[in-house]
Amino acid sequence: MSVKQKREEQFVSIGDYSAPDAERLLDALTRARFKFEIECDDGIRFGASKMGRFGQFAKVRVFINRGQIPEVTKIQTSLFAE
Repeated sequence: MSVKQKREEQFVSIGDYSAPDAERLLDALTRARFKFEIECDDGIRFGASKMGRFGQFAKVRVFINRGQIPEVTKIQTSLFAE
């Protein structure tokens, strides 16, 4: 595997999203057959939730392969551009 291929296969963050926005983005990435990874921050500060719920500041961080940035940027723009 070349150095360029290895670099393009590295996952990079494309941002933090609210749960509803992350759902829209991940659905679009899935339909476009892009690989992605996520990391969840439940938004709970200063202790665990006693009710098993996400905090009001919950975020989902989305990671994609570096080589997919141009195509994924187009998807992000189509979903979230105002």
